[in-house]
Amino acid sequence: MVRQIALLFAVLLWNVFPRLALASGPQQVSEVFSKIDRDYSIGKISYGKSLVLKVRAVKNASSLPVEYRVSTVVDSNTPILDSRCATLTLLEAWRARTSLEPALQLELQSLLARPVRQKQFDSPGGHFRLHYDTSGAKSVPLVDSALSGVPDFVERIGIYADSSWRTQVENFGYLAPPSDGSDGGDSRYDIYFDDISFFGFTQAEFIGPESWDDATSYIVCNNDFVGLSVNSDPEGSEIGAAKVTIAHEFQHAVQFAYDFGDELWFMESTATWMEEMLFDEVDDNYNYFPQFQSAPHTALTKTIATHYYSTFIWPLYLSQQHDTTLMRQAWEGGRFKNAFDALLDSLPVLYGISRDSAFSEFIVWTYLTGARDDGQHFEEAPAYPEMRIFDTVTSLPVANLQVKLKPQGYGSAFVRLPVSASPGTMKIAFNGNDGRTWSATVIATRGVSDHDIFSISLDSAGFGIVFVPSQEQYSEITLIGLNLSAYSASAEYLYSAEIISGAALSGAPVGDTIAYTLMDNHVGLKITNHGTGTDSFLVFAHDNGGWATSVLDSRAIVLPSGSDTTAVVSVIPPAGILPGMQSTVTMGAVSLTDGSVADSTTIGQTIDVFQGDFNWDGKLNIVDITTMISWIFSGGVGPSPETSAGDATCDGPANIVDLTYLISIVFEGKPFPGCNVADSL
Repeated sequence: MVRQIALLFAVLLWNVFPRLALASGPQQVSEVFSKIDRDYSIGKISYGKSLVLKVRAVKNASSLPVEYRVSTVVDSNTPILDSRCATLTLLEAWRARTSLEPALQLELQSLLARPVRQKQFDSPGGHFRLHYDTSGAKSVPLVDSALSGVPDFVERIGIYADSSWRTQVENFGYLAPPSDGSDGGDSRYDIYFDDISFFGFTQAEFIGPESWDDATSYIVCNNDFVGLSVNSDPEGSEIGAAKVTIAHEFQHAVQFAYDFGDELWFMESTATWMEEMLFDEVDDNYNYFPQFQSAPHTALTKTIATHYYSTFIWPLYLSQQHDTTLMRQAWEGGRFKNAFDALLDSLPVLYGISRDSAFSEFIVWTYLTGARDDGQHFEEAPAYPEMRIFDTVTSLPVANLQVKLKPQGYGSAFVRLPVSASPGTMKIAFNGNDGRTWSATVIATRGVSDHDIFSISLDSAGFGIVFVPSQEQYSEITLIGLNLSAYSASAEYLYSAEIISGAALSGAPVGDTIAYTLMDNHVGLKITNHGTGTDSFLVFAHDNGGWATSVLDSRAIVLPSGSDTTAVVSVIPPAGILPGMQSTVTMGAVSLTDGSVADSTTIGQTIDVFQGDFNWDGKLNIVDITTMISWIFSGGVGPSPETSAGDATCDGPANIVDLTYLISIVFEGKPFPGCNVADSL
């Protein structure tokens, strides 16, 4: 209960005083960095100079030129980052270091140099050397309760560092950070303490030994963590801040073993997620999650502080739904492409799900938080803030309304639809911008936390319809639209909704898209009665290429409310239709109760060669055998419309082996060639 109260307090603190959950005075970064960015944008300073100024702001704010000072006094205790971690600012400068003019290179080299401290302590596990001062402005808290000669603060950090190594390298299987040789006094990984106004940073130092973009590094941490975080650590917020800083920054060091040039948002996303993996009791990342929930339209891949910290919820979903090592798989792929795109390979191979499908499911998880939690998604969902809904419809019907906040690539937008007390089905239509790939879902909620989830099947143009039966049983219905075109700009979607109380139906195509010339090919129309009572339907079909179509059972189909069936349509392409030629079959149904109620759909058909049909007449019979014998032994007419028509065994060439198999098909009842698509309707 104490922990829950602390977590809820952190969320409340963000919502009421959103910036107090970070270090005091973070508005000054927007003043300092905005001045730098403004002067760069108007050509007053070069890009290299802007980087050097930002590094000076991080490393020694009091050394900034007067024109880049904030309006209040800047000293070593004044926060200048709207951030918990300065790694990305320093990494950007380090990446660009060799392209800067010589004078700026020298200045940057001096700014990025390792600090020197008075004392050293080796962590109990032997992987880390900690460098600290016991006097002066940069000194650490000196309490030494065990009289070991080493401050308790330093010993604690050593323990947290060993735990980070053990979890990330030994248990999760990440690569260890590349060795820095004897820099820092020996080959151990080095951690320094400094009087900085943020949590810490990981500084890339030298190009590593591998063929990919790896780099050596060291970590710099706050020298006391006082006043930096409101979190739920039972040992206190300062200790909690120390724990998560080490987990976070060591993950950056590990990332540099794979690719120091990877996407900055992904680096921060996985580093913040690692805090949860090591020190679940701290929940400092709760200070950032409300930003994700309040701006779901923002691209997951957007590099904006503090948005990239809030995206820790994406790898958290992946680890809880699939496996904690999945992010390591992404970083392993990140040696050769960016780690986010490596998920395009690892998710299907390891878990049989596409990245787009995973993101669509993930957004549903982010909606089912707070009071909406149903106990089946995020483990700590009750303590998470709820998703902000920007669009609320007050009455139905509505037609072709535009969503208010257009989602960017891998962003989403939510619409709350009203529920009617009168019985009926809610028909919801989604229409995405044609220049994007979309996903759409409807969540229908009973009470507060009992949910039914409906996926909307979209066509190639991003249009789809879903029916929510007995909508009156729900307390709220929410439409979610997702822009799945990664890295794309904002795009709109339109939506329509109405309550249907009488006759209603929907039709969906069933079957494959392969057809054979002159053969009786079957496709289907799945008909669902969404009306409130039993209804009768007639099915119709036609083909835009003039191919022969007919409904195999032309009688009226009687369906009780909520039931469905599949009507089979015969499609026969005429003679002369060559392989590769395409046509489209339109199928539909109309209500006999109300003739204005109808629905139709299409399914494409592409001609292929039916292997074994040697003479291309739409049949496998003795004529194919005699024609093939004539071709093989007497130089007669060959297979039509191409050589593969004679390949009954599906192994490439057409020869006497195919003739033997064709004979067994016709006279012994063996199955048709396996390479032909079987009609299941």
